[in-house]
Amino acid sequence: MTQRAPRPHLILAVVAPVLLVASINSTIVAVGLPTMRRELGTSLASIGWTITAFQLAQTIMMPLAGKLSDDLGRKRVFIAALILFTSCTIASGLSPNIGVLIGFRILQGFGSAFFQPSSTAIVSDTFGAKRSTAIGLLASIVPIGAIAGPNIGGLILTHLSWRWIFFVTVPLSIGLIIGASIVLPNVPKKAPERLDLTGVGLFAGGLSLTLYGLTDLAHNTGVIPWSVPLLLCLGPLFLAAFILHERRASAPFLKLDLLRQPAFAAINFYNVVFGIATLSIPAFLPYYASVAFGLSPGKNGLALTPYSTATLAASLLCSFFFLRYSYRRPMIAGSLLMAAGLFLLSLGLDGVRIGSFELSNAALLGLIFMITGIGVGFSNPAANNAVLDLAPGQVGAASGIRGMFRISGGLIGTASIPLVLSRFGDEAIGMRYIFAGLGVILLLMIPLVRVIPDHGRMRYLASQGASPGK
Repeated sequence: MTQRAPRPHLILAVVAPVLLVASINSTIVAVGLPTMRRELGTSLASIGWTITAFQLAQTIMMPLAGKLSDDLGRKRVFIAALILFTSCTIASGLSPNIGVLIGFRILQGFGSAFFQPSSTAIVSDTFGAKRSTAIGLLASIVPIGAIAGPNIGGLILTHLSWRWIFFVTVPLSIGLIIGASIVLPNVPKKAPERLDLTGVGLFAGGLSLTLYGLTDLAHNTGVIPWSVPLLLCLGPLFLAAFILHERRASAPFLKLDLLRQPAFAAINFYNVVFGIATLSIPAFLPYYASVAFGLSPGKNGLALTPYSTATLAASLLCSFFFLRYSYRRPMIAGSLLMAAGLFLLSLGLDGVRIGSFELSNAALLGLIFMITGIGVGFSNPAANNAVLDLAPGQVGAASGIRGMFRISGGLIGTASIPLVLSRFGDEAIGMRYIFAGLGVILLLMIPLVRVIPDHGRMRYLASQGASPGK
């Protein structure tokens, strides 16, 4: 019996909400940190690891997730990851103490790591040559979760226990498991290769040791304990051993041969910086608004709304139109806008007047956050598609590597920002230096974008009967 032809838009309607659920779960937890810390009777450092552990698990698992998606079949991996994620979401809400909660957040992060590579691969298989817009729409889902998460979390914490910030997405997740089982096609899988568990262990160890060393260093502004230099030496050594091992492995955890392509290496180096700008900086924007301008907690909770809304709108716009204007142009424009927003933040503007009208600090910050969000929205869909075009036969693996580099950037930023701030007496000034420094780095990334082949524009010109040189 032949399998029914895939229904592209119905498949997209099942896959996209899974990314929404993951995005909500990523952002909603940050709102509940103070309440969870108080009710679980733990320290700020420990409760912060409910976010760090989730991101770390995602980073470690993403390359393996892409490989398994290629080898074991998109549908099987996607549904298994969704079941793991949903089960651990329920368990997180039932956790009796911080240790159990962090453990289930790690497992939840493992499940979440499969969503981006698997969903991207499913959409790529389904839409074929018309995948660019669909993948761009997937990228626009994450900002919706970033808008919804903090607002839903604030509403829940006002009326219910913090445990409901985990339970709230469970009904939708269960419905998506059922929907995916019915709608997703059974795409033929490759012959599975041996899993590189040694590579996974070396990578996980190197990243974890380095991250914990940076965190420990940030917490010790006086005498540095002996554990800090030990961790910061062992972490890079593990990562160096990982690279050596991967070069010799018959079935490597991370396909370094892809990184031998200058364009693939360039786009993923860009992804590291993009991850710092889009994953770690937004987490500190409400904090900056508080220490620099004394905004109330209520206004801080809304600080990311202009950023996320602008990111969503720009992502949708770019998804429908970037084929005409290529991949490079949206990435360059996005980088310039992100850098402009960061430079404006670094100036510490206060009491700005437009004619006779004086902008409040909240309105001024919202405007700057919006500029930065537009830049993120322009860059993200184009960068996602550029990676996939460089590895057309290994979509899952390429998507996993892209996600790993991007989340690694977020982890580096999350660990480094407190470290930098610990060296400043005035944290607002420290944040301004961070904004300015990252703005400079984003500008330095623009030449890397020129290395990336502009397959999107080539396809558009070919469809119009024009040569790429025109």
